[in-house]
Amino acid sequence: MQQWDAAALQGTPRSDAPRTTSPSPSRAVDEAATAAAGELPAWASQAMASAGISTAGMERAAVEQVAQRVQSDARFREQLLSAIAAVQRAPATRPSTSGTAGGTTSGTDPGGPALTGDSAGGMIQWSDGAGRGGIPREPRITAAMFGGSVPARTEFVVLFDVGPNGSVIPGSIVFQTRSGYTRVNEEVRRTISGWTFQPKAGASVETAIVTLIVFREDVL
Repeated sequence: MQQWDAAALQGTPRSDAPRTTSPSPSRAVDEAATAAAGELPAWASQAMASAGISTAGMERAAVEQVAQRVQSDARFREQLLSAIAAVQRAPATRPSTSGTAGGTTSGTDPGGPALTGDSAGGMIQWSDGAGRGGIPREPRITAAMFGGSVPARTEFVVLFDVGPNGSVIPGSIVFQTRSGYTRVNEEVRRTISGWTFQPKAGASVETAIVTLIVFREDVL
């Protein structure tokens, strides 16, 4: 597994090469993904624009939910911006597993999705700063889920809430950045919904932000 922390990602020069492919007839595009700017409440559009957070590819309900948090929680806003910036500055293609600046390689799994963030494990950011552990299980993304050619890189920034028992709260999963491929998005959502973290008796609900980058070489 190739992993980076946010500091390493933000120190990586942005590639000038495009990182996404153009839609094709065979592409399994999630047609319901984008909320047109004109359909969004003015307050939500303004809140997201003021924070510098793109709403492209987000559902209307997701925009409103994130906008509310952005307005009321400065820490959440900074964590989300940090996660988005880290993904944007990640390499356009998978770095060599022999070792690169800012990258490390797992001795047991040289492949697999690259996970980023500001937590100690470099995978998930938690609202309380302490966390409840890292990624329990990775999504199993296959070439068939793309309905055609697999892009060089697919990226996700996903928010979700975790209850005191360590389970992801149903209905709390929100995609800030998603692939545009329905089946890929469904697999990421299904996997996250089944994650279980360290329980915290008496704790309040905590929000987590996970950033996931899947390179073509990672797809099964």
